[in-house]
Amino acid sequence: MLERQLTEDAHAILLLCGHFGKSNEKSEPLKIREYNTVAEWLVSTDMRPGDLLHEYGREELRNGMLTLDLSRLERLLDRGVVMSLDTEKWLNKGIWIVCRSDAEYPARLRSHLKNQAPPFLYVAGNPDLLEGGGLAIVGSRNVQADGERFTRRVARRCAEHGIPVISGGARGVDQTAMLQALEVEGTCIGVLADSLARAAVNGKYREHLRDGRLLLCTPYRPDAGFKPGLAMGRNKLVYAMADQSLVIQSEKDKGGTWTGAKEELRRAQPHPVFVRLEEPVPEGNQALLELGALPFPMNFFERPPLDALQDAALDPETTLAAGETTRADMGGSPDAKSSESARSDKQKKVAEPAPAYPFTTVLDAVRPLILSQLEEERTVDELAKMLDVNKTQLNAWLKILVKEKSVKKRTRPVRYVRTSQIEIISKSEDK
Repeated sequence: MLERQLTEDAHAILLLCGHFGKSNEKSEPLKIREYNTVAEWLVSTDMRPGDLLHEYGREELRNGMLTLDLSRLERLLDRGVVMSLDTEKWLNKGIWIVCRSDAEYPARLRSHLKNQAPPFLYVAGNPDLLEGGGLAIVGSRNVQADGERFTRRVARRCAEHGIPVISGGARGVDQTAMLQALEVEGTCIGVLADSLARAAVNGKYREHLRDGRLLLCTPYRPDAGFKPGLAMGRNKLVYAMADQSLVIQSEKDKGGTWTGAKEELRRAQPHPVFVRLEEPVPEGNQALLELGALPFPMNFFERPPLDALQDAALDPETTLAAGETTRADMGGSPDAKSSESARSDKQKKVAEPAPAYPFTTVLDAVRPLILSQLEEERTVDELAKMLDVNKTQLNAWLKILVKEKSVKKRTRPVRYVRTSQIEIISKSEDK
């Protein structure tokens, strides 16, 4: 990562929006709303951010940019020296920068947050994990013992099934989820609100950053201290990077967990937000349920986890495990089914013959295709390109195939090849 160079577009975006040095800038860097004004103007003039580094771009700016203070924009664009000193310092510490104009910038943030996606991210760790995907696990800093135990169970289950864990890195639920997943060789994405530079060299993360199972990122300066406002701004990135999220424990009407979940549920197209409904149910969790959150399916621990989550998102009432609290039990609307009738309906559904699907998991469906491409050795990059699949998901599948001995993993460099039938028979006879 130390050789990464900023593109001209990224250079310009950082100059306009970044905080450098001792934060004693003569002009306040642009906020997202202000940068979006610049970005819209650039699109309307068929220009790119990098054009503002050249005289012809500055001239266009002077002639046409009327809604923002022109002198402020020019002062920001003239901060090249102090910006270079800062970026070189972070690059030397293994922290690199990806901007909204870069191909590596997480597409999930663009598509889910639209113009609220941060103009840039500071990043440390495995760049492949920037693609995102997985389960966000969030909750209170002062999590109760039962919530902590549940967090560990879910994170461990995710790791065992190749599902990345996404969280905010804060004390309590966030760190518990991330460290548990990493402990059992899972992958994690930590979206931090402060102190990326310190976290990147912390002993609990350093080894996992080196071996490619962890990515840490932040939209704030790597040496930024904690501020409640930064944590609130960070929360939406945690939800956007994930396929779905789980709230372990939330207070009602206060705190970052409540605010982040409520913000996600109010989006036009929210990702599924699940809440833990173990007794005693936290008051905030019950309130989030009433705002549109979904009961976390307890069959997550028995079925393939992704299948359990997908089914629960489509039909939450029929995926509740025996003894799990229903919306009606939680004080739902008067016309909601009673728990007794819900159980009766569930028993009827169980009695019906299951549809004759040929596969029970997505991996079952794609396994023959993966194996057919591994008749000769392939790297993950090669295989992902051939299959047109997300590398994070592909790595998860390969891990399972290696464990079941369908595929062999070779090193230096890492590549994969299908295990021949002769080898399988030989190993079977040896046993």
